[in-house]
Parts: sequence; C-alpha cells; structure tokens
Amino acid sequence: MEEVISNDIFEDGNVSVIFPELQYLVLKDLPMLVSFYRQSKLIYWPKLNTVRVRNIPKMETFSTGILVTPFLRSIYVTYTKKLWFGSLNNTISYINHNPGTNH
Repeated sequence: MEEVISNDIFEDGNVSVIFPELQYLVLKDLPMLVSFYRQSKLIYWPKLNTVRVRNIPKMETFSTGILVTPFLRSIYVTYTKKLWFGSLNNTISYINHNPGTNH
C-alpha cells in the first residue's frame, strides 16, 4: 500500500477529508507507504489525540494538504517514546530522515 486514501475516491475537487470520531491512529509495518493522502485537500481530525508509527521508512510526509489536529501533541515511535516537531508532517519527516528514531 502506497497511500491510505486514494486520490480517485473524491470526484468533487473541493471536498475536505474529515474523520469526526477518530481518536487513535496506528501506522505499523507498512514499508511501501509513501503518504496517508497525496492531495492538497484539508484533512480534519477533531478528536485525534494519539498516533503510533513504526516501520514506515518511505513516508516522508503524512499529507501534502492542510492537517488540522487540535488535540495531537506527539507521535509515539515506540511504546513509550514520543516525538513532536510542531506538526504531524514535520514529525513524520523527522522520523524519515532519522531512521534510528523508532528503535
């Protein structure tokens, strides 16, 4: 899998992606994953507060669009170790450029 949301599922170019109830997201052992969503649409996660990632070596950015995650303040890279560099995209980029981060 190269991306979680395919860009061909939205026919209307103005649609934002909203996950109104999602609080917990795990991306684990996805060696081919490049991006969660490659389009420049807004992704709104009003309740997301926990993200865990492990073994996503090709993911350089979470999404090219605007990410709204008002309650997310860190990403777990191990069971207890957390990182945060101001945004989901910045943190994923840091993890990608520092491969020893999630060991």
